[in-house]
Amino acid sequence: MDIIFDLDGTLWDSSETVLRAWNEVFEKNNLPIISKDDLEGVMGLDMSDILKQLQPSANENILDEMTEYEYRYLKKYKGKLYKNMINTIKNLSKEHRLFIVSNCDVGYIDLFLELNELKEYFTDYLCWGDTKTPKGETIKTLMDKNNIVKTCYVGDTLGDKNAADYAEIPFIYTRYGFGEVEEYNYYIDTIRDVENHIKNLEHIITPQELWGKFIDKNPKYKNVELPESYYFCDNKKDADNLAELVKIGVKTATSSLYCLYELEQEKLPKSDDLAIITDFEGNAVAIISNSKVEIIKFSEVTEELASREGEGDKSLQYWRKVHIDIFTKWLKEFNMDFDESMEIVYENFEVLFTGDELLWGFRK
Repeated sequence: MDIIFDLDGTLWDSSETVLRAWNEVFEKNNLPIISKDDLEGVMGLDMSDILKQLQPSANENILDEMTEYEYRYLKKYKGKLYKNMINTIKNLSKEHRLFIVSNCDVGYIDLFLELNELKEYFTDYLCWGDTKTPKGETIKTLMDKNNIVKTCYVGDTLGDKNAADYAEIPFIYTRYGFGEVEEYNYYIDTIRDVENHIKNLEHIITPQELWGKFIDKNPKYKNVELPESYYFCDNKKDADNLAELVKIGVKTATSSLYCLYELEQEKLPKSDDLAIITDFEGNAVAIISNSKVEIIKFSEVTEELASREGEGDKSLQYWRKVHIDIFTKWLKEFNMDFDESMEIVYENFEVLFTGDELLWGFRK
């Protein structure tokens, strides 16, 4: 599989050098100097947003001067490489294509590779300066450009995690970097640890991979965009179990609170919508298509409807218990109480394709 890396907080730490360079520019332009904590607090943002956070009164024209000074200082003082980074990159490049996506300006990645003599080990790279798009979109652009199907993103901030989610790829969190992230597929405390997790991820069928094989066998879908991928519930045990029930045809329906779509500004599902069901770790299990979508009151759910969801003993009593619990939990985030008169979105679906149908299919 291919590996996409973030740069700052993942492969090196250039914050001290960048801090000196930018503060010289700020002093020159009669702007307040910043601290290292200030700088680390904006790591992961694109350059335009960084300036807005650090110097809200400054004109964006100053960005070119910041970049000029930053590169001049880096050529002289460099950045701090994380332990074992160079050897890890060299080892990984023997079996994997390596890439970089960063929210930096044009030239920054080139400078990093040049200063550390690493350019030969990376296949390609893109940055905010190239695309002027959010990081998740930049990752997708890089993937399309290089025909990347199975990959992951290695980064250190919540923005990196959100970018990986947007691109629908696994996220490896570098705990030694600048940010704090609570949800991730794997974490590492040293760059060398990424090698172990890549071995695990190689046994995951990504949504892109499953979708590609589905299109090969069903060419009428070739112009359809990659569907949304998701897992059920909020824990590994239930998510993995329900994904398996979908795959074997036991679970043929799911339900959610109608009001949450409005609160979270999401579109309501409709008939013929496609989705990719994954397990908790992002392994694509099945492609489903909605056959019917109904809006009904929670209190109107029958034994038959409860049975279609395939959970527990498939009884209405079990369905009511687990859904009251989860709906109550979700509504607390909006300071709302659950009421059985609330409407739910009840989706009936059918399985179109499963991971077991891949010629090289494997599961963890």
